[in-house]
Amino acid sequence: MRAFAVANSIPIVKDPKYNFFYQIIAPGSGAEVNSLSTVSVIYKGRLLNGTVFDFKDTPVNFDLTGTISGWQAGIPLIKKGGKIRLLLPSFYGFGNQANGPVPANSVLDFDVELVDVK
Repeated sequence: MRAFAVANSIPIVKDPKYNFFYQIIAPGSGAEVNSLSTVSVIYKGRLLNGTVFDFKDTPVNFDLTGTISGWQAGIPLIKKGGKIRLLLPSFYGFGNQANGPVPANSVLDFDVELVDVK
């Protein structure tokens, strides 16, 4: 993941607790996210080869506890109105199971905009 970020000039930070990489594009300034939050997000999910496997350009709502563990750890790094890029190892995504167009053991690359927090 670090090599991918360097090759693509993505200024990332490694999360010391969860061992994934992220880039805070905009920190946001509104409500904070906690583990029980319902989040409204706009997002794009890609594989490292650039293949888009999921995309929502209008806000969708999720209970944070019902999302992949990489989102549970990464989205709380920003506040309402924030934007983050997450580079997640497979164990924070779908693990060793394929999920639709996502092959097993895939690193996931997400752009997430946090529109609202409840």
